[in-house]
Amino acid sequence: MKIIPFNPSLSSRQSLSVNVGEAVINFYFEWNIRDSSWYVDLDNTETEILSIKLLPDSNLLPINNKLINGNFRVLKVKSSEENIITYDNFGSVFQLVYGTNEEWSKIDGFF
Repeated sequence: MKIIPFNPSLSSRQSLSVNVGEAVINFYFEWNIRDSSWYVDLDNTETEILSIKLLPDSNLLPINNKLINGNFRVLKVKSSEENIITYDNFGSVFQLVYGTNEEWSKIDGFF
């Protein structure tokens, strides 16, 4: 598992690149004021995935994607009464995490 650092105090629009195996995944985060949600666009040299709303425990990449052997999810990593992702708690209470397919299978109970 790999936690991807994010700090909402930097800007409501941010980009970062993450190396996963031999792939480089580019993330473009944006806070949507009207919807009160974080959205992300992802791309690499072969694929582009647009406007994914960040939701707890949801895969960001489609299952059986060809980009990498794994996926990204937003997980609640700190004890808190907050159960939704907000502008301020993404990057602290909720964090973006990369795991291989095998790691997610163990967490999801599909050994």
